[in-house]
Amino acid sequence: MEPSPVSVRVSGRKAKRKVFNDYVSTDTWTNKPKKRQSMENGETSAKSAKLDGSVALQKEDISIEPEAVATSAVSVTAPSTTEGSAEYDVNNPTPTQVSNTLHSSEEPQNSSNDCHGNTSTVAGNGSGTTPINAMSEEAEKPIKKIGRLKNTRKVSRNTRNVVSSINGDKPHRGFLSGKRRIGKQLKRNNNSEQKVPVHSQRQIMEQSAEETEAMAKKHSCKKSGCGKVGLTCCIKATNQCMEASGKSSRWYHMSLEEHYCNGCFEQFYRIKNSGCDDFHEWKRAWMQNSKADGSFKNLTTYISEKQLPYWVQCISCSHWRSLTNEVELTPEIVKTYTCIMGNLANTLDDESEQDVNDNKRAPHIKYSCSEPNDPSVIAAVDPTVPWMSLLNYSPFLKNSPAAPFLTGYYPDGVGMSAVDTANSRQLTEFNSDENDILLPPTLYDRIKIDRSATGLHSSRDTSPQDNPSSMMMSPGGRKHVGKETKICVEGLNPYFQPFYKPHERGKALCMRPDVMELDEADEFPEFYKDQTVYLAIRNLIIALWTLNPRRIITPAYCCQHLITRSLTRARLCALVVPRILDFTVRKGLVNSGVLGLPPELSNDPAAGRKRGTLPHAYSNQKVIVIGAGPAGLAAARQLHNFGCDVICVEARDRIGGRVHDDWSLDGVCVGRGAQIINGCVNNPLAMVSHQLGLGMHVLQARCDLYDGANERPVGRRRSKNVSSAAISAECDKRMEFHFNALLDIIVEWRQAQDEDACDCSLGEKIAEAHKEWIAQSGLAFSKLEERILNFHVGNLEFACGANLDKVSAFHWDQNEIFAQFSGDHAFVPYGFGTQLESLAYGLDIKYNMPVAEIRHAESEVEVTTTNGESFKADRVLVTVPLAVLRSGSIQFKPALPEGKTKAMQRLGCGCIEKIALQFPNRFWDEKIAGANYFGYVPSGSNLKGFCTVFYDIPYPQCEKSNVLMSVISGDAAEQARSMSDEKIVEVALSILANVFPEQEIPKPVSHFVTRWKDDPYAQMAYSYVCTGGSGDDYDELAKEIDNRVFFAGEGTNRHFPQTVTGAYLSGLREAAKIAAANAG
Repeated sequence: MEPSPVSVRVSGRKAKRKVFNDYVSTDTWTNKPKKRQSMENGETSAKSAKLDGSVALQKEDISIEPEAVATSAVSVTAPSTTEGSAEYDVNNPTPTQVSNTLHSSEEPQNSSNDCHGNTSTVAGNGSGTTPINAMSEEAEKPIKKIGRLKNTRKVSRNTRNVVSSINGDKPHRGFLSGKRRIGKQLKRNNNSEQKVPVHSQRQIMEQSAEETEAMAKKHSCKKSGCGKVGLTCCIKATNQCMEASGKSSRWYHMSLEEHYCNGCFEQFYRIKNSGCDDFHEWKRAWMQNSKADGSFKNLTTYISEKQLPYWVQCISCSHWRSLTNEVELTPEIVKTYTCIMGNLANTLDDESEQDVNDNKRAPHIKYSCSEPNDPSVIAAVDPTVPWMSLLNYSPFLKNSPAAPFLTGYYPDGVGMSAVDTANSRQLTEFNSDENDILLPPTLYDRIKIDRSATGLHSSRDTSPQDNPSSMMMSPGGRKHVGKETKICVEGLNPYFQPFYKPHERGKALCMRPDVMELDEADEFPEFYKDQTVYLAIRNLIIALWTLNPRRIITPAYCCQHLITRSLTRARLCALVVPRILDFTVRKGLVNSGVLGLPPELSNDPAAGRKRGTLPHAYSNQKVIVIGAGPAGLAAARQLHNFGCDVICVEARDRIGGRVHDDWSLDGVCVGRGAQIINGCVNNPLAMVSHQLGLGMHVLQARCDLYDGANERPVGRRRSKNVSSAAISAECDKRMEFHFNALLDIIVEWRQAQDEDACDCSLGEKIAEAHKEWIAQSGLAFSKLEERILNFHVGNLEFACGANLDKVSAFHWDQNEIFAQFSGDHAFVPYGFGTQLESLAYGLDIKYNMPVAEIRHAESEVEVTTTNGESFKADRVLVTVPLAVLRSGSIQFKPALPEGKTKAMQRLGCGCIEKIALQFPNRFWDEKIAGANYFGYVPSGSNLKGFCTVFYDIPYPQCEKSNVLMSVISGDAAEQARSMSDEKIVEVALSILANVFPEQEIPKPVSHFVTRWKDDPYAQMAYSYVCTGGSGDDYDELAKEIDNRVFFAGEGTNRHFPQTVTGAYLSGLREAAKIAAANAG
């Protein structure tokens, strides 16, 4: 289509001197050019009226110098001529037509826009118009090369002479000579067929390369560290997008491979544009639910949240493909996406289609698995590229599974989108029939319960009460002040609380979602300055594990729920998620418990080995675990799942160590060792129960006490006038309060002492504090109250495992400075042995092999058993009890460090014994009225540890049974060593006769009495801090030797000693240390 004629307005002033704008076109210049003379249709000035004629350019007449055309910056139009006149067709030049001396003859340049967007045209003798390229890009090259600014006036005069000659006016006297020179130049050009000397060609090529480089720099990213050239718009949000030309007055940096043009920026920034309304609607929603302040980058965040495309990985070829902007990515799409699905434009609703002229609607594009990754993806997943440090926005996660756990925090403070976030989820969204639980074949047959049993049973809220005076601030942006926040996941077990609420503290194995822990900061220093991305992914992983701890968490599973726009998603899925997941797995935060390796991780045919849940660098060595108790089995299972080659050496013919369940009493499981979980919130053993689908029996706080002042022998009824009622609750609570007050007095005394003050026994300080309190208050206690106080002292001896005269007054409760497990105390009716049996399933365990010697050298360790067998490995983990280590039955070569041997002596080896009685009937049922246990207040202090509490043991189905169990602790445990089982049973029955004088106590059908002190492979129950010791001794025992010999067990866990949970966690801790040692 030919351009329409344009009227000419010629000024009488002399030609304007050329400036920079005359050489550079509008679309290559970022600033507005100066306003030029207007050219309106149908208007001419009086001075140029005489030029209102036609201008004809013929070959034999003249060729206008380009400098003159560029300087005049006008369009000359000839009037229509008579019919049949020949037209000069510049679009199809012939050898007889004029050649522009500024361009090559092979690529004639005939039309373009000048630097102000005006089109110059020249009309021939016919009626048509011919465009003249006054300021094309090619024209800029000779102009700059000639640089004849001094001849501007002369060229302009010659131009006016040409026009005057055509109109019949007298030409200037220099016109003919100029005409001859131009004609000769044209002739030479035609005859030489545009042959350019070699040196001239080289100069032109060098100049062209320089100008191309200059133009590329002009259209490159100006952000420091980026400098990408050849930019294209990544959002294409409007018809004014510069994607087609690649030229924009300004480019906006999002990432190293993502920029958007000024046209798209104006679409959302200017009020007149439709995109501005969408932006402000989003902004209002964001500001209402975020911690954003005045420095918040509104539009940048909006572009990253709503305009950048999603990128998803093909499950067949693993190539990354982009989706159209209108499609919202979901976990279902990520899980099933293949290249043939394309950009998913075909999934959009037809009713929402835009007008055909609106290019915001992308066509459906199909990909092929044979197509390689986009070059931008290659840069995004390159670990050597500093992608994250050059992001201009924070990649907030959309609809993160962690959101229901973090309702008390601003979403953007913990790495989540403040708009696209679902604060309420259903547990069924994350549960599936697939799981990786290890179930021994006879597990449910012995327990005799339904396999469909689910989880734990709690009768009340297990959330700990916060102490307002001990709250800690939340720098991640707490959302609610003084408002209770809840976990909004329907069906979630109340014991699973992985994140602290704002201002909350004091929960074990609970992490702050808004700040990195110290070990995390050491592992990921690159995220320490801006922790948002790390926190978002870490919280996502922990939430997925909490929602479904019955399956192994893999990077692919995490990436299904990692929803965010832009190429950064490819970076996070390829490089960041695997690293953070490996860290959480190594630390035992996820993928722990009774899980086995799924098929895709159990074997690696290419490498000829199992893969495991950690990279090969962490699992490339062989490990020997000595002891198959809770600590040893936890470490062995964890190392096995990591991918290590593990051998477990056990001295007994069974697993469990000091955990030993007895099923001989009518199918009731009675633990000869531990059987109670102290604090179920976040307790890993409660989580193992959930994995196995086994319920627990929550213990009630009620424990009625009965006075034993009037004792009677077994078989004889007490006289009717003797009361058998329980001690009043008021008296019991008053003495319990007094006992706790005495302990508080000891704490205050301890805090007032110097660091080098001498330690003393806890029993001595309790007696001293009690006497001082009586002296200062002037009050006296009754004999009953004194006996109740003696009962509480005996109960504390049961907790410590020894007489309080042996326990340190300074450090008896050293673990209380750390967060402890809160919530319900629960009885495990199926026994801890059931959990350990699942942990041991599939492991290589060598039974009946007591270890005699451990040799360790620079490169390997060697373990020798008492029967002469020897095992070699890269590392060894020792989990035998503290008493066995102290006995010297295992020789270390080289010998153990002096600090470790001294720490063993400063820790005590406590011991308690148990007695279980099966009766023909439940004679106690009516009196205790549903309580889980009842207490007996002995008549003398010498009996305070002998069967003072009886537990009503249920069946595994939590039904009532005819079995009672009691504990012997303190000095009574030492006395019981010299007593026969029958004598101990007789004492227990006499105590029951005093508690139930109105009934005849039947003879037990069956019974058992433990002898842990005499067990050569135990010799104790659990540890305590002796007088002169401290919590540092636990840490000393936990230290490894030369990264070859490691130690685990409850006696190495300063935070949770004396418990099965502490032993289990120490095994996970040492597994993490061994994996780190393997990686170097």
